[in-house]
Amino acid sequence: IFGAQVDMVTPDNKLFEGTRELEILVDQFGFVKGEKFELFITHHYEVKELPENFVHLAQSKDCFYDGIAHKNLPFFSFQGHPEASQDFINHHIEQELSAEKLKAGFDGGHKVFKNFIEYIDKF
Repeated sequence: IFGAQVDMVTPDNKLFEGTRELEILVDQFGFVKGEKFELFITHHYEVKELPENFVHLAQSKDCFYDGIAHKNLPFFSFQGHPEASQDFINHHIEQELSAEKLKAGFDGGHKVFKNFIEYIDKF
């Protein structure tokens, strides 16, 4: 975690699950400031303080550091699960998600991977 401070999202250890809309805060790694998309989530913990040499990439109403990125290295990360498959959802998200929420979560995850692949292809 590059020395980041990580702790529970809430003192009562509330589980956040389903999908969450996040907003990009800076233009970096193909993400554009102001764009919004959803990711699947299932978390009790979050980054509370950024590590050295990282930027605040995205936030949401439930998670201040919902996305972080290294200033110089090809590294970014989101609190959500862009890698989530239907199997992941079936086994890790207990609430029932509408077809609209499923599509939004999968579309958001695909966007994250697309940006990563496009960035790496430049090398």
